[in-house]
Amino acid sequence: MTRIFCALFHPDLEEALVTEVLAAKLTNPLQPLAILVPSHQLARRVKWLLAVERRATLLDVHILTFHQLAVTLIREDSASAPPELVNNAFRHELLRALVTRRLPGLELFSGWAGMRGIWSGIWATIQDLKEA
Repeated sequence: MTRIFCALFHPDLEEALVTEVLAAKLTNPLQPLAILVPSHQLARRVKWLLAVERRATLLDVHILTFHQLAVTLIREDSASAPPELVNNAFRHELLRALVTRRLPGLELFSGWAGMRGIWSGIWATIQDLKEA
């Protein structure tokens, strides 16, 4: 049976998730269970909550981000080619290229275009802001 719960983060939501997982595993411990979350940070939090804080047995429990679910479904479909993953080097080069093109709103970074190694720091900052 598919059940979907959506809500903003709240400590009560964590408790509801634990209750749902334990109830689903109580009747059939081998029943597969998928939990979808929007970010890697939240996936880590849910894994920590269930495995460490609540000491729940997580046999055949899959905690996936929406992106991981999409990649898994595409790979299972043999008719489609597997998605091409983009690595951090590509992202760093993309940031550098955008600043070099002098796009509106990026004037602040125009002096940084020639700096080596700065793009990995900028990308890490963008990721931190996105996760926050």
